[in-house]
Amino acid sequence: MSSGNRIDPAVLRAAARWHAQLCAGEADHETQRAHSAWLHAHTEHERAWQQVEALRQHLQSMPGQLARETLERAPAGMRRRSVVKGIALVASVGTAGWFGTQGLPTALVATHRTGTGERREVLLADGSTLILNTDSAVDVRYDATQRHIHLLRGEILLQTASDPRPLTVGTPHGKVRPLGTRFTVHLRDAGTRVHVLQHTVALQPGQAVSASEHLLHSGQAAILTRDAVLPQPATEAPDAWTRGLLVVADLPLDAFLAELSRYRPGHLGYDPQIAGLRISGAFPVDDTDRALAAVERALPVQVRRFTRYWTVLAPRA
Repeated sequence: MSSGNRIDPAVLRAAARWHAQLCAGEADHETQRAHSAWLHAHTEHERAWQQVEALRQHLQSMPGQLARETLERAPAGMRRRSVVKGIALVASVGTAGWFGTQGLPTALVATHRTGTGERREVLLADGSTLILNTDSAVDVRYDATQRHIHLLRGEILLQTASDPRPLTVGTPHGKVRPLGTRFTVHLRDAGTRVHVLQHTVALQPGQAVSASEHLLHSGQAAILTRDAVLPQPATEAPDAWTRGLLVVADLPLDAFLAELSRYRPGHLGYDPQIAGLRISGAFPVDDTDRALAAVERALPVQVRRFTRYWTVLAPRA
């Protein structure tokens, strides 16, 4: 089929055709079953699928969203055909050019990534569903014996699929090993926050003296550091961001604004006098101006916009 790390161009073209058909919404149940059978017939099929998906993510993240705007302006009848031909053409080149970018920062050559205020759902080669939150990046590496997802930046939600190969999610602080589950992983400077939504995950600090794992069950949360697992209280609706919401209960305003700023480009500051005010509710992260208007109505604060990218909250006059 292939030699070394290079994928057979014919396999890449097949992956591109499958990807275009599934993403175009033309796939019925039988087609989905046929795609699954093709996908699991050989490990190279899975590698090809991941590369085509990564290529689509790369095209969508071009400066100025050039690729996306071009597709949106194209006549509807030719749009899908152009995507199919374009992906298949690039796929036929093979992997050498695509992965010959070792000098770039890891987040730029990640398998999947999102910009500020963007979310993205990805169907992985094993049938798992990966959702990336705002400003996130992951590197996905599957082979014949194992599955590994490395969180480079930001936050993800992972719904795992059944597969005999072991699966791990790695961060600079350690490893998360899901045991057939649904969970979120948020990479922060001080540690990685893991929240289990269903079933169980096993956490292992990266520099722990003992090789033992710490089990985290449904409804539980913890901070994973390089040398410890620190249990944490569960937050309100930790997966609400997948539905475009930030849900908080009696949260200090400074902490709320820190969370909201993740979805908003530019500076979002506040006067120290109002930092301790408490806020509760569900706020839209896809329209942060509307979220700030709701804060303005709920608390004695006013929003001051100096430029499009510089906003400050102050005490209401």
